[in-house]
Amino acid sequence: MKQRTLVGGISILGITGLICKIVGVLYLIPLANLIGSEGLGVYNQIFPSYNLMLTISSAGIPVAISRMVAARMARGEARNPNRVFKAAFVILCVLGLISTLLMLGFSDRFAQATGTAESVHGFMMISPSLFLVCVMSAFRGYMQGQRRMWPTAISQLIEQVGKVGIALPLAFSFMQKGGYPMGGAGALLGTSIAEAAALLYMSIDYFFVRPCMQRLIAQDTRPL
Repeated sequence: MKQRTLVGGISILGITGLICKIVGVLYLIPLANLIGSEGLGVYNQIFPSYNLMLTISSAGIPVAISRMVAARMARGEARNPNRVFKAAFVILCVLGLISTLLMLGFSDRFAQATGTAESVHGFMMISPSLFLVCVMSAFRGYMQGQRRMWPTAISQLIEQVGKVGIALPLAFSFMQKGGYPMGGAGALLGTSIAEAAALLYMSIDYFFVRPCMQRLIAQDTRPL
């Protein structure tokens, strides 16, 4: 039964990942038509630096959370997985906040490194995502360790749908006010808002499940 649950969960994430990739590719088509090659260039130049900062701040931690939680759940523990999550949550919050402040504070330096001064606004708009993704990865690692894959899958869909529903209108609005480069910045702000929406969903799911976990913790008499 547990094996089937695990396989089913992996299948859910695989299918969702495929859907998200398709939506992500399709999203770039109207975005390119909307903000042009200049705006899309600004949009694309942000992500190498963004991905590097994200890797530095959270690489491997969500997987470690998932494995540690799964190992303790397999032993029938309830208190210790919760402690793992809380410790990791604090660490990822701190790392995410530092990363966001660094990118926000040195956005002009990041823009100079890309060779495109216009990308400074893009770095400012995407910087909150570093904190949001780090925090969300703590929730995802914890829930995947419990073999609850649906929250991660739904949050991924929220991210992608949010990009289409939020980033495109913002790209158009910013472009009208500041030209094509600002259109790229607007799309990046939409990405940050989509990440915030996904994190909000994960937080709500966690607090709905929390009472059940608290009852299990109260019944757990094993030593720490």
